[in-house]
Amino acid sequence: MNTNNSIRLNKVLRELNISLDKVITVFSKLGYEIEARPTTKIDLYLYELLKIELKYDAPVKPVFFNDNLITTPSVINKVREKFGIPKSIYKYYSPTEYSFESVQYKYLYFAKPSDFNDPFDCNNNLISFINENSKNKTRHKSKEKKFAKKMKNVGICCFSRTKDSVLMWSHYASKHKGYISFAFY
Repeated sequence: MNTNNSIRLNKVLRELNISLDKVITVFSKLGYEIEARPTTKIDLYLYELLKIELKYDAPVKPVFFNDNLITTPSVINKVREKFGIPKSIYKYYSPTEYSFESVQYKYLYFAKPSDFNDPFDCNNNLISFINENSKNKTRHKSKEKKFAKKMKNVGICCFSRTKDSVLMWSHYASKHKGYISFAFY
């Protein structure tokens, strides 16, 4: 088994907060037999399949709004240093008339956050506008209003560094019926 494309069960158990018995039961129902040891390695495909089967949602972590989160060239450079610049990026599409048209005429659609299928994406209620530096930890109501106003005029177009994510194919490519396009750098 390729170690770059696998994960140990003990890591899966911790991350998903489930028991080894539960994992074995789910895989058995799906027709996969795995060794019932925490040190057993499973393919990343099986790991993604397990998350789908368990309807796993990653825990939501609050985002704190402060001036350091504003995207500036220095912030972008720090992200690039940490993750590197991908050699190619991928866009997952559903097989619709509009998505074929966007590839044919070489344009991108920027969706409003209010149109997202995930209610947690770009949700203002998940952002803390509390001033951490003040003694009373007061809210930045003016920043909160500005942010909400800006979000009404924002469009988002998403890309991926990977072309083989089971979750991306499931969610953004109509349950594996869509396609991807890519760009090389």
